[in-house]
Amino acid sequence: MEDLLDRPLVKFKGVGPKRAALLEKLDLHTAADVLGHFPKAHEDRRHSTPIAEVREGLFVTVKGTVDKTRQRWTRKGKSLLEARLEDDTGTLALKWFNQPYLLPRLQTEEIRYMTGPVSSYRGQLQLVNPAMDSEQSKEALPYAERLFPLYPLTPGVPTKAFRKLVWHILEELDPLWDPLGETDLLGEGFPEWRQALTDVHFPEEIEAYEPARRRLAYQEFLLLQLSVRLSSSFAEEGAHLKDPAHLWKRLKNALPFPLTQEQEEAFEEIHKDLAAGPPMRRLLQGEVGSGKTAIAALAMALAHGAGFQSALLVPTEILAEQHYLGLCEWFEACGIQPEILTGGLLPKEQKRVRERLRTGQSSVVVGTHALLSETTGFHQLGLVIVDEQHRFGVQHRLTLLEKAVAPNLLLLSATPIPRSLASTLYGEFQITNMGGAVKERDAVETLWIEEGGRDSIYRFVRQQLQAGAKLFVVCPSISGKKARGAVETLDELAKGPLSDFSLGLLHGKLSSGEQQEALEAFREGHLRVLCCTSIVEVGVDVPDADLMVVEEAQRFGLSQLHQLRGRIGRNGQQATCILLGSATTSEGEDRLQTLTRTDEGYEIAKRDLEIRGPGDLLGVKQHGIPPLRASTLTEDLELMEKARNDAAKVLDKDPDLSRPEHRILKRWVYSRYHASSDYSQT
Repeated sequence: MEDLLDRPLVKFKGVGPKRAALLEKLDLHTAADVLGHFPKAHEDRRHSTPIAEVREGLFVTVKGTVDKTRQRWTRKGKSLLEARLEDDTGTLALKWFNQPYLLPRLQTEEIRYMTGPVSSYRGQLQLVNPAMDSEQSKEALPYAERLFPLYPLTPGVPTKAFRKLVWHILEELDPLWDPLGETDLLGEGFPEWRQALTDVHFPEEIEAYEPARRRLAYQEFLLLQLSVRLSSSFAEEGAHLKDPAHLWKRLKNALPFPLTQEQEEAFEEIHKDLAAGPPMRRLLQGEVGSGKTAIAALAMALAHGAGFQSALLVPTEILAEQHYLGLCEWFEACGIQPEILTGGLLPKEQKRVRERLRTGQSSVVVGTHALLSETTGFHQLGLVIVDEQHRFGVQHRLTLLEKAVAPNLLLLSATPIPRSLASTLYGEFQITNMGGAVKERDAVETLWIEEGGRDSIYRFVRQQLQAGAKLFVVCPSISGKKARGAVETLDELAKGPLSDFSLGLLHGKLSSGEQQEALEAFREGHLRVLCCTSIVEVGVDVPDADLMVVEEAQRFGLSQLHQLRGRIGRNGQQATCILLGSATTSEGEDRLQTLTRTDEGYEIAKRDLEIRGPGDLLGVKQHGIPPLRASTLTEDLELMEKARNDAAKVLDKDPDLSRPEHRILKRWVYSRYHASSDYSQT
């Protein structure tokens, strides 16, 4: 299987280093990636149009012989190749600009198929730069009159060349490599694997496409579910985390707000998990401000009361600092002193914190990737909590769990995912969805303004600042030529429209101290404008900030923009988020318009899944799993559920896929989806 499917594209005829580099922009590296790059549509070439019936504005395929070819140069120095196509009903003019290499191919008597839109020039119908196929050429493919796939490609990769690559890979494909072929999972009316791939790319009839796509979508979900389950390294039994002193109750009474009913129910589920035998595996989902941190703190207090340590893993030092300060305030009532461990601490301080964790003197720690270091050990770690879990991969979570004696795991996510999808991608995890918010907040008014409106936007911003507003200006990079940088934007605004306001800078290359200093100055009002990167997406709490401009907003993901927007209006005040940028694709336009229409997290997450897939949102990409290419995530829910159930049944009967009928299936899971090395490949 690996010989073909894992073969680099540069090893295929017609794919040199330059074209291979272009295909990498589409995340296409191997033959398997190419087969998974589905057509966006199919063009019907089964019936060529007689030239006499060709009309301006039609998109046609015309069959005939070529004559009267000539090459000349335009006044602007462009090559112009002209010819005439003839059939029994008439003639049609053909033109190609800057394609002189076609001339020798046209000077033959072969039957040609010309495809393209019909235009008119000085009253004469013509095809300009038509796609050309031959009936007799040795390099012609045996699909001259059929449904032709049209692919989403990048400039520099011709559709015809890509089509030919797909065809040759399909020809070489061995049907014995079918991952479901030896199992009993094909009894659902699904076509066989090779036939399904053929019907997706080159169907005989368009009706064959959807059953083929569904077969391949089910296969993707099944392999993903098997990979997730095999990668889960959880003990069957763990220590029961029971809190005889009920420290969690003391913390609950000390919180600056009463728990809502949904928060009470969420903690009750976690409490039951921790008191049970098998270690907890739970995903807690809730919007920004819904109280996930408070629930996590209650769980940490419970673990402390049971004699175990807790570790809260977060993606940024800013978020770690915010959680640390909040926990210090909350835990004072329980007599617990949290620690913080980040790469920004002085080596001496890092050593002190690690020693206290190793000896058990400290029971609660908040940290970044420093917690994953080999030098970080624990005395009796019983609870691992991962905030903004989509920022971490499966291996990150497993690394921290391996330091635990009772590996209870709680994942926190502000990106709400439909339960069926979360269950599919998280396998054995229980899902808790928590709505509501600690503070009632009005929806942030969100405007999308094209790039040409920059001057008017900053005139509006200036008026708002004069009225007392605090402004975030979010840029896609720190400094650079390809995307607007925070450094350059700060300089531009300070010398231009915002010259009489105090501006500051915040990005990831500043030291931890410099970051905190900038944030504190902004919080206290010493800075009125903070030019920053997406580092403020999580962990930044400036309650009275009420204005945000996102520069080149088209470069940000939908859920990311939603998170950024959540940085303003946090006191319930009226707030405005301005998305400044020009969408270059229909998907980009849809993404920006979605933000202006809704503030509802589930709707935004659903649309983001449709656009990007679940990899970014759920931390799957960091696990090394290829993107889901066949699946329509919002429409294939029953396939997800079926794959989840089937994967569970397969592993119940055959936990390590060692049975003969699972031989090919296991090879697929490990070679294509890189499942955990805890399971040996055979």
